[in-house]
Amino acid sequence: MRRRWTLLLLAALSLTAAHPPAQAGAQAFDHQCRTYASVLDGSLVGSRVGYGRLASDRVALDAAVDELAAVSREAFDAWSRAHQLVYWINAYNVLTLRVIVDHYPIRGSWLSLYPRSSIRQIDGVWDAITWQAGGRRVTLDQIEHDILRPTFAEPLVHFAINCAALSCPPLRGEPFVAERLATQLADSTRRALAQEGWLRLVADFGPPAAAALARTGTARIRFLDYDWTLNDVGGS
Repeated sequence: MRRRWTLLLLAALSLTAAHPPAQAGAQAFDHQCRTYASVLDGSLVGSRVGYGRLASDRVALDAAVDELAAVSREAFDAWSRAHQLVYWINAYNVLTLRVIVDHYPIRGSWLSLYPRSSIRQIDGVWDAITWQAGGRRVTLDQIEHDILRPTFAEPLVHFAINCAALSCPPLRGEPFVAERLATQLADSTRRALAQEGWLRLVADFGPPAAAALARTGTARIRFLDYDWTLNDVGGS
């Protein structure tokens, strides 16, 4: 009898190993995004990115992209809303870093869009180059406009994603995580609004003097040209 139960137990363990529970896939992804954190630690200087450094040692960056790609649709759908939201925010930022590094250094021709060291010099960067993430093939535009904006309806997300330009909200020096999402979004918004040339949601998130002025209803708004210069450490 003991031998029979032993054989049954071994058979059950073999079946479990061959067919792990569906929930196991949901636990495989590192929601703290430690690999992406190491990318930021090794490349971010203030609000700029050392793309040259990333290009010369891209092991961690490539690994972060691979981790995003390994998430199945089934696993993703099992996550909470907050975990799904931070996944796409971090994915947008990781994939933007990757597409820059894939084409670095960026030097457009004299007939190309200005500035020549810009993400806009990469053909199809937002609407044609696809990535595997969340169990599907997506472009950067699809992440921003088809997933983040309509699905989550979180206005502060615009201050969390970075398009590799000086006029973008600064790239945060740490991954977004579900446990601190509200605090991180608010902080990223304040950091963006503290930069010269930014005036959005100032009454709630701007520096004290600007917030007080915004509340008076008499502030005059002036629009500035968007600076698409690459947010590179060596940039001008």
